[in-house]
Amino acid sequence: MQKFIIIIALAAIVLIGCGRTTPYEPLPVPIATQAPTATDIPTQLPIQPTVKPTNGPTAIPPTDVTAAAELVARLRAAEQHWQASQIASYRITVLEIHSIWSAQRMTFMVTDGHVVDQQSMCIPAPSQGKTCAIQPVEQSNYLVPALFAQARALIEHQRPENIQLEFDPTHGYPISIGYDDPQILDEDYGLRIEKFEQLPGRPTNELGQTIQLHVGEQAQSGDLTVKLVRIAEDSRCPASVNCAWSGQVVVELLVTAPNQNPESVTLKLMGTGMKLEQPTLVAQSWHVQMTSVTPYPRTPDPIPTKEYWVTVRIGK
Repeated sequence: MQKFIIIIALAAIVLIGCGRTTPYEPLPVPIATQAPTATDIPTQLPIQPTVKPTNGPTAIPPTDVTAAAELVARLRAAEQHWQASQIASYRITVLEIHSIWSAQRMTFMVTDGHVVDQQSMCIPAPSQGKTCAIQPVEQSNYLVPALFAQARALIEHQRPENIQLEFDPTHGYPISIGYDDPQILDEDYGLRIEKFEQLPGRPTNELGQTIQLHVGEQAQSGDLTVKLVRIAEDSRCPASVNCAWSGQVVVELLVTAPNQNPESVTLKLMGTGMKLEQPTLVAQSWHVQMTSVTPYPRTPDPIPTKEYWVTVRIGK
């Protein structure tokens, strides 16, 4: 009887073993929990430190910070070069391209810092056949100070490797402004100065000092302090929309003169080709005039407040 039981037990063991085609093996450790050992890491490659995730904003890589600082330095040097030239009257031809859409070539005649004439032509994209429509633009956005503001905004909001900036070696004005993010389809933008001609006119030092402000920032012009409080209105007609009215942009400034209380000043700029408003008298002897607000709206979507650049001219 005992022999029979032993034989049955042996047979069961054999049958269980025959049910597997491979020997038993330990379960593999999930890849996500496997930690490399010192022998697993090639000695010729540096070991990168582990970066712990945080709930705050992503830190800007040091290489981006350095590259952005270099762009800012180039921009400041070019802007100082332009200001030293004292050019306030010129004719400028701009070619503006938005991704795969039609391009637009515009020529502006500027006299004493004011656009007095504009000519535009549309260049259709290959996908548009032979026709395209001239898009409305804010003329003051193509004054040289406004072009510097566009370049500065690009540096603030785009990765340095996606930005293209060139400056004229003679006068310092931007001759090329553009960006192209390879990870975003149809987002590239390019603006190039095809022709620049200085015209007779008064030098800029007779017209006053030009400053550029973000919302919340302030700047000094002589004894006068000017702060951009807010964008009160931006109803300018977007470039992608046909409007019955060109709209306007309205800003609120806080102006402080020596030994005087701060004075609230409201300035406005009409959209799509309207002339600048007359300078506003502040603090009894100063004149303040808004010359441009960038960026120009391209869609009905509101522009984030932090992206606005307001250019103001201050003089006596």
